[in-house]
Amino acid sequence: MNVSLVLHSRFRRSRFRRLTAAVLTSLALWSAGSLRGAAVYAQRLDPVLLEQFLADPLADQPRDPALPQPAVERPLSPLELYTLEQTLDALNQQAQALLAAGEVGPAFELWRREVRLRRVLGSAAELIAIERVAPLAWNNQRSVDVRLLTQRLREIWAKTAAQPEPDEARLERLLALFTVLRDEDGVIGVTQQLADLAAARGDGITQRQRLAALGDAYLAWFEFDKAAAVFERLVADVTGQNRPVQERGLLQQLIYSYQQNGRYAEVIPHQQRLLGLYRGANLSESEVPLEIAIARNYRALENYPQAVEYYQLAYRTAQQLEQYGYSSEVLQDLGELYRSLDQFDDAITMYNLLVRVEQQSYNHYGIIYAYDQLGQIYQTLGDRENALVAFRAGLAFAESLDYRQDYFQTQIEKTESGEIENESGGSSGASEAENLEHETNPAFDS
Repeated sequence: MNVSLVLHSRFRRSRFRRLTAAVLTSLALWSAGSLRGAAVYAQRLDPVLLEQFLADPLADQPRDPALPQPAVERPLSPLELYTLEQTLDALNQQAQALLAAGEVGPAFELWRREVRLRRVLGSAAELIAIERVAPLAWNNQRSVDVRLLTQRLREIWAKTAAQPEPDEARLERLLALFTVLRDEDGVIGVTQQLADLAAARGDGITQRQRLAALGDAYLAWFEFDKAAAVFERLVADVTGQNRPVQERGLLQQLIYSYQQNGRYAEVIPHQQRLLGLYRGANLSESEVPLEIAIARNYRALENYPQAVEYYQLAYRTAQQLEQYGYSSEVLQDLGELYRSLDQFDDAITMYNLLVRVEQQSYNHYGIIYAYDQLGQIYQTLGDRENALVAFRAGLAFAESLDYRQDYFQTQIEKTESGEIENESGGSSGASEAENLEHETNPAFDS
């Protein structure tokens, strides 16, 4: 039977039940909100605490005891700066000892003070201290310290970005710190700035690397539309450049971005393009899952003829490569599709094929599933004889695995007791008993 022709003809005279693809937007929104990190936390900080942490330590009244107390306003001398550095090193050692002893709160109170006072020694010394304390704050779930450090880093970033020629090495360090502290705005903002700087000096390779990192950052925070826009641009840049490995990687990221937002019509052309690249590189094993993905997207769009066409492609390739797991996926999908369209004869064909495929891979659980589906369909049709044959076959395999015996026994008893009525006026096509006699796997579209 040519499944594609059957489906085309049925479409002309059947009403279809609508098939919808559920996109887990609520989960994505929740996850995005939970990962916003310090950008959200900072809004809840005690404003007095934030102001104190961000203020210039030399402007405090009174000054911290670790700072010199000159009678008149003047810069600190080299000796005073050296003494301050030694004092702050001692504070760091005390904090480490407290943390090792399990005194987490007191340890971070000392580090908060130390990091703030390091500012007096210059931005380089302050940044080194933040690089040391930031991962400790995150790993110890010190949300207040994470927020304080993030806000200070944003000040440093603003000053760095405002320079006529921003220090890219410092921007790299800020990016690493924003990543540690899970600050979405910081990671995305600095990455975009680094990409712009690369573009300004004509460094296309670095620019593309930065943009790829930007796309990955959007994906990490579930910003799929923004990620798609970035990868669209990168794919366009690499097209025709004879860089197939890079093109395949970028297409995979672009496809993922569209897929996560349920933009099926937009993702299919890119999937087809990637499929062509796989074929051109003789990557046969990568073809099958992609063909299945295309079929599912067409199914979500209710373009069933195209869905079946790609399911057929996937099935043939999977059988040739003996990838029976993918063959099983195809047949399960088509069985569900035909059942949803009330095309029971075609569904029965798919599940009988599924039995053969699962036998090829010795997957007894898959065989049980196929017989269960067949039994349910025959029950729907009121075909008691074939329903019993299918459920009894399923029970035999279930008993061998000690799996779902009670379920199959219940279905057999229900069917034997006449709780179903024959709505079809007889069996549908060949009897299930006759189907069970075949030991070979029939062709999908024969």
